[in-house]
Amino acid sequence: MTAARHHRIAGVVLTITMGLTATFIGPGAKIGSAAPDIWRPIGPAGGGGGDSGDIVFEPGNSKVVYLDGPRYRSVDGGVSWTPINSLPPQTRPTCLAIDPTTPDVLYAGIREYEGDLGVLKSTDGGSSWSYVNEGLTELSVTSLAVDPRSPSRLYAATRDGVYRTENGGARWVASGEGVPSRDWGRITIDPFVAGTVYLVLWRHGVYKSLDHGRHWAPANNCMTQAVYSGVSDIAIDKRGRLFLATSRGVYRSTDGAASWTRCGPGPFSCGSIAISSNYSQVVYVSVYRTSSQPVDVFRSGDGGATWSPVPTGDLSGHVSHLAVDPNDSSTVLASSLFLGVLRTVDAGRRWGPSAHGLPGIEIREILFDPRHDSVRYAVPRSFGLFKSQNAGGSWSILSEGMPTYGVRSLVAAPNRPRTLYGLGEGVQRSKDGGLTWESGNTGLSYYLSARTLRMDPLDPDHLIVTTLGGVFETPNGALRWRLLSAELAGLAVTALEFDPHDPQTIYAFTREEGQNPPAMYLSADGGVSWTQLGSGLPANGWVNRVALDPRVPGRLYAATTDGIYRSDDGGRRWFPLRKGWPSSPAGWVIVDPVDPNRIYGGTNGYYDPPRRSGGEVDPNKRSAGTTGGGTDSGGVYAWDPSAKTWVHMSEGLDPDASETVINALSFDPFHARTLYACTVGGIFVRTLTR
Repeated sequence: MTAARHHRIAGVVLTITMGLTATFIGPGAKIGSAAPDIWRPIGPAGGGGGDSGDIVFEPGNSKVVYLDGPRYRSVDGGVSWTPINSLPPQTRPTCLAIDPTTPDVLYAGIREYEGDLGVLKSTDGGSSWSYVNEGLTELSVTSLAVDPRSPSRLYAATRDGVYRTENGGARWVASGEGVPSRDWGRITIDPFVAGTVYLVLWRHGVYKSLDHGRHWAPANNCMTQAVYSGVSDIAIDKRGRLFLATSRGVYRSTDGAASWTRCGPGPFSCGSIAISSNYSQVVYVSVYRTSSQPVDVFRSGDGGATWSPVPTGDLSGHVSHLAVDPNDSSTVLASSLFLGVLRTVDAGRRWGPSAHGLPGIEIREILFDPRHDSVRYAVPRSFGLFKSQNAGGSWSILSEGMPTYGVRSLVAAPNRPRTLYGLGEGVQRSKDGGLTWESGNTGLSYYLSARTLRMDPLDPDHLIVTTLGGVFETPNGALRWRLLSAELAGLAVTALEFDPHDPQTIYAFTREEGQNPPAMYLSADGGVSWTQLGSGLPANGWVNRVALDPRVPGRLYAATTDGIYRSDDGGRRWFPLRKGWPSSPAGWVIVDPVDPNRIYGGTNGYYDPPRRSGGEVDPNKRSAGTTGGGTDSGGVYAWDPSAKTWVHMSEGLDPDASETVINALSFDPFHARTLYACTVGGIFVRTLTR
């Protein structure tokens, strides 16, 4: 992920219905027609789940496009996508290079710390992969480039220098003499001058090699340090002109990087730059959106002399990667950090999501309108808020007045139609069903540290919020806050709930903050005073979520980093429900509204299975799981009270994808047998039959 993600997103309500089939639609029919006991996705489908990697067109065939390293492939120019499931488990390549003479030969670089790192190679178009790391002493790879004159020559920019191979990855040698270390870079080969290679480093600017990468020298003439210490991308057009995306705008060189001049736009902080290979005058650059500059992409049709904005509207939030169709300068694909992949076929006049076949946007939680059984709100990880008025059939974006990174959670006021409260940069309030938002932080000290927001079940105008400055309350719907208790001041509260049997009883769970260990606290007077309890909870973990049995007073369940725990005495003593639970932490727990003896839990972390030396999973060494002795699969689990074990129930969720990271579980209040799962890959719904 590139730097400078600080931006202000000014938006409006937008239901996307352009000619590019751009509505955020969840596949399938209405909830009532869902197949029983299997999960199905309902969106919001923005594509890629958010922070996608590079977009790469296959040389010589613009119909074939790769996304996010080689995790997805399109054979229709980016209209639809298919996952490449042959990659080793728990690897996420973020850069890709294709042999221009043999497009079935692919190289993928991994820079994220998930699974094994280094370089993967495929000789069959992605059907199978093998690691080619011989000689690589730094395995965090940020960029790859194949020499078009000698395709067996490949360059790898790593977190600690440049490597080169002359034999298609069989053996790598360090090739970074003169290159500063400990910086991420992007490498580009000059297609017109043999042996010339360019490397851009985020903190050190441009470096050039004239001998196939053996020796490097800085090429930052005519740029101040403030400019070249923020270079993120480089591109070369058909005329041999170089273009740089920097933190101070676009710079251009017409003399092989001997000198540079700024050619616009801005000066804005730029991220990605792309040039049409069939018409060198067309250049696109992404810029970081701010409140004063609410545009993500600019276009030049005259080689950088002048620039025009090509707004993506509220479809975006920040474009991290751009790619232009080699055969059509009007067709552009853009990877958004927040809303996945966007596509335009008319040079940016209209954009729409290129989402078919891609996972949905990561959703933190789902909220049901207490008065309308078809209205749902979905809280994404970043940017805005989604709303559906047809039970998840389609989604629109709400963002006007909302904080930069949206809200983390929502509560609805049943006594005030269309009133919502969100937690993000303190407390936010909407009085029109999420159309517009306003800050509600009057009297709220340390509001930027607010962690939890809850509504009194008997008095919807009474809300409490926790911050590092203590617990605050408002008796009048967030018009003004007052300190309720300072006893939890300085503690990070990770979970908090009112007792449904006695709203004066409140449970709070804290995470380690400074020298304070994780703990549980109980208030019997509405939050004024607190008593520490929690014997038996994991000493080195924390509670992500707590659920209370609606029929049995004093029975609580806690989703912790060490699995799910239960208490039968109001939280004084806890014991784990281990049998059948996987190795992953528990992120959520919920009680069945029909059968309180049955509970459901969701995993909130990736399990990395044992591997052989080549990187593939070793089926003979599958761990039984540190917390439960059950399966090693993430996802959703149901507690079987008769067998006293967890039962895996993730049919329909991809076990090798982010869909098994469960951010929230919620029952539909109007249809008690309908369960929703909010995942990193979007929202899924399931109709329970048992």
